[in-house]
Amino acid sequence: MNEERSQKVAALTEGDVAALHQHYREKGFVQLQSGPLQEELKELRDLLQSAMQLEHATIPPYLTGLYSMKAEMPWNIIGIIRTIVVEEMLHLLLAANVLNAIGGQPNLTAPDFIPDYPSYLPHHIDDLIVNLEPFSPQFVQQGLAIERPKYVDPVRIVLGDPERMTIGEFYVLIESKLRSVVAQYGEAAVFTGDLKRQVQPDMFYYDGAGQPVPVINLETAVKALQIITDQGEGMERTIWVGGEDSDNEVAHYFRFNELAVGRQYQSGDTYQSGPTGAVLSVPYDLAYSAAVNAKIAEYPAGSEVRTHAEAFNMAYGQLLQLLERAFTGEPSLLLQSVPHMYLLRNAAQALFKNPFPAKEDSGLNAAPTFEYVPVLTGQVASGATLTASGGVHPGHPLKQA
Repeated sequence: MNEERSQKVAALTEGDVAALHQHYREKGFVQLQSGPLQEELKELRDLLQSAMQLEHATIPPYLTGLYSMKAEMPWNIIGIIRTIVVEEMLHLLLAANVLNAIGGQPNLTAPDFIPDYPSYLPHHIDDLIVNLEPFSPQFVQQGLAIERPKYVDPVRIVLGDPERMTIGEFYVLIESKLRSVVAQYGEAAVFTGDLKRQVQPDMFYYDGAGQPVPVINLETAVKALQIITDQGEGMERTIWVGGEDSDNEVAHYFRFNELAVGRQYQSGDTYQSGPTGAVLSVPYDLAYSAAVNAKIAEYPAGSEVRTHAEAFNMAYGQLLQLLERAFTGEPSLLLQSVPHMYLLRNAAQALFKNPFPAKEDSGLNAAPTFEYVPVLTGQVASGATLTASGGVHPGHPLKQA
């Protein structure tokens, strides 16, 4: 199928290319031809699983920056990164809702779901290598690179190969394929998933922009996908999420830009103008200077810092299992993710308070490694293995090792 698409793109005339660009500018998607239904559904399910991996791939880097902030960090700075993390969790949820709607099976516990940082994003999206690093100017620049609004080439959508697409192109590809297969076979043949798997707005504790969208048809699927791209790069022709001055919420790129410029966006600001509002003081010195892309192997076996690092990875694995169960038939479990995130934060901050043992004279502190830990099937991700201070419970196997 990819060879056929390549031949089709090679055969496009200048007029064809111009028509593709005009259609995309007017409609926001690309008209595609659909193949056999089951092949198209399999490809869409694979793309949506990749979308879940893509949304998740940014969460450990953003959490590393958030958790590295000391208690003295001003709340407005913490709130910028915290809101971005919460909205990335929403994007993960929305991708799962769309995948479930077309009969897919969200998988968050496979060994390759957590990237091995430093890592490319899935499918080398944007050709970016992403690192785990503490809150710093480099952390902010990485956020800008991930979230930066980028050009969408509709010809690449026709080609249909997600490798090295931009994030925007990747989601336009998914939307365009969904539209084409529905046009060819009808909604009833495409949206066959169990409605009980759909996460409803009242099932997710959430204080960012947007909300969960139960996906039951093409309209709601497109709405869910567009929330993901709007919150990241911004809506077309505006920096605001949901329209200018909608709850004063700007898209992720522009939140990172507030930190980079040291000034807030206000009414009337544009992508070209940059932020012209109140001065925003960003005290980077109120975050731990921690190791970048730390690994468990760099923490001595039997040491306290190794125990904290292993406890954190276990807790993160439990969180992913909790989310997978919530996305595959137990959506009410999402309510448990709130206390679990607090325990995860405490475990991370217990790590950051320790020197980085691999380079004791560097002045660096230890940091979470976000490495895969197999979690027993059916193990309840309640955070019970961690104490409120972020340490390991005395009865936990890690404490006894």
